[in-house]
Amino acid sequence: MFHRCPDCGFSWLDAAHHLGPEEERARYQLHRNTVDDAGYVAYLRGFIDHALRPYLPPGPSDALDFGCGPTPVLARLLEQDLGYRTALYDPYFFPQLPETGTCFDLVTATEVAEHLADPVAIFRQLAGFLRPGGLLGIMTLLPPEDDGDFLDWFYLRDRTHRAFYARSALLRLAGRSGLRPVWDDGVRMATFRRD
Repeated sequence: MFHRCPDCGFSWLDAAHHLGPEEERARYQLHRNTVDDAGYVAYLRGFIDHALRPYLPPGPSDALDFGCGPTPVLARLLEQDLGYRTALYDPYFFPQLPETGTCFDLVTATEVAEHLADPVAIFRQLAGFLRPGGLLGIMTLLPPEDDGDFLDWFYLRDRTHRAFYARSALLRLAGRSGLRPVWDDGVRMATFRRD
């Protein structure tokens, strides 16, 4: 059911076990992440304060919240806390991608990478949305290294989760997408810059 690359540690769910689009959408609609949830807002502000704010240039900027879900809380916080004009994209809830050639100073993908069926293509797409010097902020929980611990890991119980990135896999994927590492916490947050 799961596969793991012995070289980089990337793990993935076999495509035969992926949910269909309607099942996946129904699962995402169960999420209750709203601006009224103080814990969720604090969680996202932690991401802003650690993974983004220290590395962002001053002044007004544009952001893309990629995979924002049905309630784009992070986009609202980026606008409130940082003054960023924030565009939204989610394949189910805000399905209009930015126009070809549109670029941003910041792209965020919080709790998105684990849902990707084709991480290589999506990371290249995310890098393509960035202006030179722009930042990509990622939040996805890194898996246990031990196979037994991995198979017992709570993150596998969410049937929409398909891709799991050891730190080395995430760094390799970003590098192949034209992004260089800026910072990571070794647990769930990482920041990359497009040169």
